[in-house]
Amino acid sequence: MVAVRSAHLNPEEQFNLDNWIASLKQDKNTSKRLKDVYRQCEEIVADSEQGALLLWRGREMNEILITLSMDKATLVAAQLYPVVSSGLYDRELLEENYGKEIIKLIDGVEEMAAIGQLNVTLEDSEASGQVDNVRRMLLAW
Repeated sequence: MVAVRSAHLNPEEQFNLDNWIASLKQDKNTSKRLKDVYRQCEEIVADSEQGALLLWRGREMNEILITLSMDKATLVAAQLYPVVSSGLYDRELLEENYGKEIIKLIDGVEEMAAIGQLNVTLEDSEASGQVDNVRRMLLAW
């Protein structure tokens, strides 16, 4: 079965933040926090050619994580991750505004992405066993 999320159905020009936040069906505090984070991300990417794509990626990640019943910090980190990973948001400012928990979550996603990239570049080679070893090591950590 394939799940179709609203991020796929709504082109950027039709996106409505209030409607999207309501569709996530989160408690009042989480909804407000996500809305505030999204608006800050909009400001950060305003001058970027990839701004719309970065915002869309954050929405997409959130829609996936909502189905997994993730907590507020995880949802905030998911919205921020594309902006941070693109280099548009300074890590010191990120820590000042969001704290160490959000940085730790974003760093974890970056580590998983790096491992995934290793697997793609080393697939069908002798080194692919090493990638599995690194994965196991990180999961044990």
